[in-house]
Amino acid sequence: MSVQQPKYMINGYLSEGAESDFLSRNRAFRLGDGFFETIRVVDGHIPFWEAHYKRLVATCKALRMELSPVLKSDFLLRSMQELISAQQIREGGRLRITIFREGGGAYTSDSNRAGYVAEIVSYFPNRFVIPDRGATLGTFTDFSKTPGKLSKFKLMGRLTFTWSQSNGLMPGQGVCPNANEVKRTIMASVVKFFMTVSALKKCIENGLK
Repeated sequence: MSVQQPKYMINGYLSEGAESDFLSRNRAFRLGDGFFETIRVVDGHIPFWEAHYKRLVATCKALRMELSPVLKSDFLLRSMQELISAQQIREGGRLRITIFREGGGAYTSDSNRAGYVAEIVSYFPNRFVIPDRGATLGTFTDFSKTPGKLSKFKLMGRLTFTWSQSNGLMPGQGVCPNANEVKRTIMASVVKFFMTVSALKKCIENGLK
């Protein structure tokens, strides 16, 4: 039985695999000059597309990247649905769109136009759920994220998140959030937090403002 090759969508064109030369010259891969958007797929379709696209456009604007025609909302959504179908995702999926500044150059790019590569894998469960058992949290204090104009965007090189999940988790913990430098925002890589008043009071007592 042959193994299906993963498919990618690169600037509106379906590819059977991300070519090595594409990766080697890509500025997001080489210099971290890019960002990503991760999207849940439910029943083979993308919910909340408008909210995801709004953040994508806002990040491009903050990084001064020019939207190319392949990144217009309707065209991009159709391309993502084509990728979902090609990869035979009929239920839950995890779609990632990596946006990068096109062009060559070293630190200084010769173009500000934005391009993208998208990939998708199956994801369980198919629905958004709140587990009955809740979640066991750890705390990560080795590094904290510096707040600033770009800190709210999903930029490449998010080492505080990858480091906290790879090295901060203790046995039995599901996620290891970390606070920013002024302890006003809790951030994590895999969950959203909805805090009760009593839980918020406990956080304040432990130093989170």
